[in-house]
Amino acid sequence: MKVFNAEQIRNWDKFTIENEPVSSLDLMERAARRCYKHITKYFSDAEGFYIFSGIGNNGGDGLAIARMLHESDHPVTVFICGDINQGSSDFQENFRRLKKIESCAINIIEKPSDFPPISQSIICIDAIIGTGINRPLDGLIRDLVIHLNNTSVKIVSIDMPSGLHTETAPLKDDIIVKASLTISFQVPKPVFFHPSSDIFLGRWILTDIGLHQHYYEQENSKINYTLQEDAEKLLMPRGRFSHKGKYGHALLAAGSFGKMGAAVLAARAATYSGCGLLTAFIPECGIDIMQISVPEAMVKVSDSREELSGEIETESFSAIGVGPGIGKSANIKDFLKTLFKSPCRKFVIDADALNLIAENPELKAAIPAGSILTPHPVEFGRLAGNWKNDNEKLQLQTEFSSKHQVILVLKGAFTCITDPLGNVWYNASGNPGMAKGGSGDALTGVILSLLAQGYSNLDSSILGVYVHGLAGDIAAKKFSEQGMSAGDTVNQLRKSWKMLSQ
Repeated sequence: MKVFNAEQIRNWDKFTIENEPVSSLDLMERAARRCYKHITKYFSDAEGFYIFSGIGNNGGDGLAIARMLHESDHPVTVFICGDINQGSSDFQENFRRLKKIESCAINIIEKPSDFPPISQSIICIDAIIGTGINRPLDGLIRDLVIHLNNTSVKIVSIDMPSGLHTETAPLKDDIIVKASLTISFQVPKPVFFHPSSDIFLGRWILTDIGLHQHYYEQENSKINYTLQEDAEKLLMPRGRFSHKGKYGHALLAAGSFGKMGAAVLAARAATYSGCGLLTAFIPECGIDIMQISVPEAMVKVSDSREELSGEIETESFSAIGVGPGIGKSANIKDFLKTLFKSPCRKFVIDADALNLIAENPELKAAIPAGSILTPHPVEFGRLAGNWKNDNEKLQLQTEFSSKHQVILVLKGAFTCITDPLGNVWYNASGNPGMAKGGSGDALTGVILSLLAQGYSNLDSSILGVYVHGLAGDIAAKKFSEQGMSAGDTVNQLRKSWKMLSQ
């Protein structure tokens, strides 16, 4: 799914109005009707609704929603903040329509003393400012938002929480509505994927208001959001007469004394993700563990009993994954130097391999172009430097991908994938139950398996991240976010692949 900025969304509205054709007022009515259905679904037992409206088109949405709620016998009170005579034409028309309903209370907020007390049984609808804001809130609207946030009532924001910018992450002192639910039109907004936005968005859902499909298809976007339908399109069919040699030979260099679990999780994830052959290169201390835990994997052992060392011939491998559980000793550093010179140039690099790269500039310079790096935020900070806010973090990530010509998979909620061209993919699957040791090792195995099968580095990352998150969602449903483990995620990978291929 493409993610559009505020200008693209305005152009999409305009394109729809001109090409459907539909009037802007009827399009607003359509959007309001969709929001009304969501509001009455989620808050069917609400004792009443307070609609807080600005005087732009977002406010017009709010007034239309108020009219629909009133017509279905829900107690509604409207509060308008701003000069009605300065409102947009569609706002003014919805104001005229609402005024015809004598039993619907409409209040004009002109000063802070006009702010109403709000009981906890009331649901507030935030339709003050939508996607058009490009500066911090000030004046009476700022004071109103502070008042709403101080009430601790449930707030539903229409399209965007008022005060939240469409493209840029909020800063520490920004005043923004703290919504319980955000109903956003058609596509997510770029800011939705930043951690600092979470407290303001609450739960967010998308509602289809019928914007013209042709605009969506022909408009380019550097930001994307991977849904199941997107992942399904990437999946390559397996031929009836194919054999294991067709699906690649993956090499996993992983493990050390006391950390063989990381190697096992990665190896199991790889075997559950379709590669034809898997060889695990591990220290001698782990051979029994690996052969018992993952009988499908072939094993080669290093020169050292407790850690990776020496060299391994790599000409016969289709892709190489390195990092889970390997440690950071001088031997490992030397091993990576040698491995990065391998004839095989398709790499997935994770965990301690990333930490060693961060500590050694010569290793960073030696990263094979096209490699896939899979850091969590702390590892990424070591690689790329510190950031003050989410905007800087995304900039650092895109710059790192471009400078080093790599795919960077920054793990976390909405795992963020960047390519050397500055494109961004956020991921829809996954849950907080995956924030546990071993989850990243499993992801390395999934991506390595796909890369070995002949998927591109980008498609391996996008598809691997989605399937890994989907397996985590299945595990959470079965065991709960609290009770699930990384091993449970690995065990559900087969169900994930089945869901995508059905």
